[in-house]
Amino acid sequence: AIFSRLNAPLLADDHQPETPDFSSLSDREKLFNWLARQRNDLQSAAIEEAPVIASVLDAIDNSKDCLLARMSGSGATCFGLYDQMAQAKQAAITLSAHYPDWWVVAVKLS
Repeated sequence: AIFSRLNAPLLADDHQPETPDFSSLSDREKLFNWLARQRNDLQSAAIEEAPVIASVLDAIDNSKDCLLARMSGSGATCFGLYDQMAQAKQAAITLSAHYPDWWVVAVKLS
């Protein structure tokens, strides 16, 4: 359903994906800045199909200390990035309390 809603090419002319030099993304700040310039071309179509995705992204984005909130793939998962694991754990606790039907877990990227 998500792919059938696409009204434009996956790689729109106004946004060509940026291929990173991963050695230049050696610290969190550089990585987060690069990620913030990226987008998921399926996000609009996924939100049209399941508007709750916008609410989930908004809730994550507005959680304390969230540096970046994004949708994964075609919308099955939304996630937030935090600088410290303690911040991610606290966000998971808060989000779970506000949205008890959501599956929320803090994990460490390695």
